[in-house]
Amino acid sequence: MIDLLVKNGTVATADSQYRSCIAIDDGRIVAVGDSAAMPQARRVIDADGLVVMPGLIDGHTHFCEDLSILAEPYETGTQAAAAGGVTTTLLMPWDTPSLGSKEVLDYRKEYARGRTHVDYGFIGTVLANTAADAAKNLPELWDAGVVAIKTLMVTDDPAFPSLDDGQLVDALRILAGVNGLLTVHAENAGILEHNRRALIAAGRIDYLAHEEFRSELSENEAVSRLAYFAENTDARVVVAHMSTAFGVDRTRKARLTGHKVYSEVCGRNLFLSTDDLRERGPWVKTGPPVRSPEQVEALWERIRNGGITHFSSDHAAWTRENKEKGLSNIWLADGGIPQLQETLPLLLNAVNEGRLTLEDTVRLTSYNPSEIYGLRPRKGLLAPGYDADLVLVDLNRTARIEPSMVKAHVGYSAYDGFELTGWPVMTLVRGEVVMENGEIVGSPDHGTFIRRVSH
Repeated sequence: MIDLLVKNGTVATADSQYRSCIAIDDGRIVAVGDSAAMPQARRVIDADGLVVMPGLIDGHTHFCEDLSILAEPYETGTQAAAAGGVTTTLLMPWDTPSLGSKEVLDYRKEYARGRTHVDYGFIGTVLANTAADAAKNLPELWDAGVVAIKTLMVTDDPAFPSLDDGQLVDALRILAGVNGLLTVHAENAGILEHNRRALIAAGRIDYLAHEEFRSELSENEAVSRLAYFAENTDARVVVAHMSTAFGVDRTRKARLTGHKVYSEVCGRNLFLSTDDLRERGPWVKTGPPVRSPEQVEALWERIRNGGITHFSSDHAAWTRENKEKGLSNIWLADGGIPQLQETLPLLLNAVNEGRLTLEDTVRLTSYNPSEIYGLRPRKGLLAPGYDADLVLVDLNRTARIEPSMVKAHVGYSAYDGFELTGWPVMTLVRGEVVMENGEIVGSPDHGTFIRRVSH
C-alpha cells in the first residue's frame, strides 16, 4: 500500500495534458497512469476538475537572516512560496555574510534547517572583494552542490561590489572549467551613473525618472557584452531578470549557435509597465525596472518564439516604511518587490486569457528550470522517481489580490487589486500537503536542502 494517490486530475506537462492519476510513496512519485493500474493508498486526493502541475522551481528568490538587507525571513518567504505553488526556491546569496565560500554555505544550510515550508537550494556568489579567491572558492562551491553562482555587472550597494570586465571573464573561465553556471545581473554601470547624475541635476524625483535612470540602452549593452563573453569562454550563463526584447533576442542568438546562455524573465516585466510605475511609483520600483507597454508586448512575443527560457520571481521584499520613503522622491525607496506568491496566479490568468498555454507555464516554471539548474532527475517533472512536488490548480477560481492573503512578511503586494482567474488550491512538497485553499498547513521543518544533482 502506498502513502497517497492523487486521482482524476488533468495532468499538465511541458508538452501535453491528459487525465491521469499519480501514485506517491515515501515522498516520491511511483506511478502515473490510469486509476485501474494504481495501487491502494492510505490517503486519496480527488483532483476532479483541477489541473495537476509540477511544483514551480523559482530560480531567483531572496530570503535573509539579516533583515536589514531584505525584510523576508525564511519562514514567511517559504509560506509565500507554498501559497503560490512554488515547491523549490533557489536562494540568492545576498545576506550577511554573502555566500562566497563553502564555509558560508555550510552555515547557511544549518541556519535554514527548521525554517522552511518548501525545499530550497543555494546560489553562491563572486564579488569584487572575493574575486582574488575565485579560483579556489567557485569550484569548491560548485562541488558542494550550489545550483549557480551569482554576480553583478553593476551595483548600488557597496556591500556587494560588482565585478569589472576582467574579473567577470575570469569567473566565466573558472566556471566553464567545471561546467558551472553563472547568473548575472546585466546593466552598464557607466551609463547608469551618467543617467543618475543627469536626472538629479535636472531635479527629477518623479516616478518615471527611475525607468530613465535604468535605461533600456544600459541593459541592452550589458547583455550584449555578457553574451559575447560567454560565447568566447564557453561558459553557461543565466542573464537574470531581463526586461527588454533586444536582450532576449541576443541570448536566443547565442543559444541558436550552440551556447548555453539562458534568458530569465520575471512576472513584473510581463504584468507591470511604466503605466503602473507612473501611478504607483515605489511600490513597483525594481531593477531593472518595469518597461513601456510596448516592451511588455514584445516580451510576450518572445515567449511565443522561444526566446525566454524560464520564469522566476526575483522576490525581494522591502518594508512598507522603505517603500513609502519614495512616495515623494522615487530615489529614496529601494528597488525590489515581493512577488513569489503571485507568479503562478498571474500566469494562470494569462492562460485563461489565451496569452500562453498550460504547457508553456509548466515548461517555463518547472521543466526548463530543472534542467538549467541541474535538478533532474529529482525535481521538475511528474514522472516515476521524481520528488512528489505537485500543485493542484483551479483554472476557474477568481480572486482579488489583497493584503490579507499575502504571506510575505511585508504584508503587501505589487499587484494589489489585481483580479485573477486561475489559482493554486493545494501544494505538495515531497508528498506532504503544505498549502490547502490558501492556508499554510505544513510545518516549517518540512523543507530540506536540495543540492544540484547533475552538471
